[in-house]
Amino acid sequence: MLEELDGQHLQLRYMTRFGCIGPDCEDHCCYGWRVDIDAETYRKMMVAAQFSAKDIAPRLASSIKIIPGSKKKQTGTRYQIRHGKDDACPMLDERNLCEIHKHFGHEMLSDVCAIYPRKLKRVGDHIELTATPSCPELTRQLILHTDAADVVPLSLDEVDRPKLQTGMDTRDVRPFYRAVVETRDLVVELLREDTVPLQDRLFLMLWFAKRTNEVLQKQTARGDLTLVQREMNLLRDAQVKSEILRRFAQIETPASVTLWIVRAMVRPHHSRHARSNWNNLANSVTGSYVRLRTILPSAEDEASHDQAAADQSESVMMTIGEVWTEYRRRRDRVRARIGARMDQFLRNYTIHNWVHRLPTEAKDLLTYTLRYLALQAVQKFVIYSAPQLQTALDEAEGMAPAEGDAHVQQVLDAVAVSAFYQLSRHIEHGALIDWLAEMLEKAGLFSMAGGVYLIRF
Repeated sequence: MLEELDGQHLQLRYMTRFGCIGPDCEDHCCYGWRVDIDAETYRKMMVAAQFSAKDIAPRLASSIKIIPGSKKKQTGTRYQIRHGKDDACPMLDERNLCEIHKHFGHEMLSDVCAIYPRKLKRVGDHIELTATPSCPELTRQLILHTDAADVVPLSLDEVDRPKLQTGMDTRDVRPFYRAVVETRDLVVELLREDTVPLQDRLFLMLWFAKRTNEVLQKQTARGDLTLVQREMNLLRDAQVKSEILRRFAQIETPASVTLWIVRAMVRPHHSRHARSNWNNLANSVTGSYVRLRTILPSAEDEASHDQAAADQSESVMMTIGEVWTEYRRRRDRVRARIGARMDQFLRNYTIHNWVHRLPTEAKDLLTYTLRYLALQAVQKFVIYSAPQLQTALDEAEGMAPAEGDAHVQQVLDAVAVSAFYQLSRHIEHGALIDWLAEMLEKAGLFSMAGGVYLIRF
């Protein structure tokens, strides 16, 4: 548990196994990001290039954008990678490997390139190391191993370029900040209770967020944390938890939730960043629901999709009801055969999210929790709906049980890695969850009840 490492630096176990696999990776990380280069690294690159292969110096010079400083804004000259039309770094070779790394070594890389996908941050009195799952190999290490989200000690001597990217200001006395570590520890504790169904654990997480939200919000400058501590104690009482979960069992999810999730997935977002991989994935999933095509706008602009999102006509709701029925059929097929594997993925990712992205990133604890549940609902729709996974289930029916399970698991693993990493990358490049949260709020579903619907989705 996190509290057992109080005062020590820590990481999640997947970080001890992760390493870049270079040309063996199905994607590459060198596109769609703003890559800053500090002045000292820029100077070293330019000097080193003069003594290297004759084509490196002009190529490197044309690949870096020089942004003059501003006296008014008191900024010095800045340097950034100048991405090409395909949104990729121009310093990649034909195998999508870095020419800078190849010619000059890892030490010559800018901090952005050298550190990705890792994230080092200060939390309370210690340092924590996690990473963004927008990297395929990182996602594999995060979701495919049962113990991947276990908390283990971290030695800063083993961290390459141990530079803090973010962190908490320990001088902030607002209740939300004072309680964030203990709050997170409780949620992780709840999520680790494998004897309780995952949906129940997620509901307890939501329940706690709702019950303590009056105190755990940024705008509350001062407050008594007694309420928070009381709710923590109640959730550690088995009888109280049983009563809370009894109420959860009586709620069903309406079909309309499907509509917001699907529309968020396919909604265009104007950005200079390419999203072709995500668009292909989203279109393959939505395209497998024939009836969906009749209610999704064909126009490639945000306004058309926003206008369609307000359409609650009888024909639209009848169509989405059919899609909801078909989605549940696909979901239930996967869960009946290999549901425990999927729960492992979702549990690991949820724990990772609470450690990697502190709740204080949101305006309050309930908003943080609801936004995460919205993200998870999209993850589930993409994975359960995947045509190749449904095909694998069909194929498994003609196999021996053990062989069929192994076949379905292999396909599920591949589908899940692709869905998790591409969705993570899409969120970091786009505004999917922002728009989805906005639409749910307009529909009156960005609430405790809406959170339950998302859990049951």
